[in-house]
Amino acid sequence: SQISLLDQCIRALGNLATQEGMASLIFEMGVVTDIISRLSTDDTRTLESCFAALANLAEMPETRRIIAKEAIKQILSACEREASPALCAQAGWLTCLLASDAETAPYLLDEPMGLHAIFAHARREQAAASEEAAWALATLSANAQHARELANASDGLQLLLYLLGSDSSAVSLQASWALANLALQPI
Repeated sequence: SQISLLDQCIRALGNLATQEGMASLIFEMGVVTDIISRLSTDDTRTLESCFAALANLAEMPETRRIIAKEAIKQILSACEREASPALCAQAGWLTCLLASDAETAPYLLDEPMGLHAIFAHARREQAAASEEAAWALATLSANAQHARELANASDGLQLLLYLLGSDSSAVSLQASWALANLALQPI
């Protein structure tokens, strides 16, 4: 099936956002909220395009705040749906980006499935997903409150030990940082 013109435009904006200075220009044009408004669709391709564009636009703190405030429920819903591997990968990466930012992590962690979405991303078969999730968990663990939530999550420590044994040195390094951070926090 053919990709719609809307999807092509969203993908183009996402690709354009990776160019120097373009993310801020796109943000100033108000496009981020337009993309977020498209997240109510059931069309997997449109969601994939939106999440990819938002991830590329998320280099700016202002964009991450808007995404966290206005789109966290849709992102987590996409993580749970398992509609397509590409959709889950995009939603998982966006979740990790939000988790790794001190201003947006609380929005994610306030959601009942927020931390578990990162856990699910870590367990995906793709090595990049494990690395992204391990990085997000290491970043979260550096904050005392977030470290408590991670340590008290039903399978948080078990997941970190699993990631520590990864064949990927990047994943095991991030998991070791997370475990070291947890050891330093009063839990």
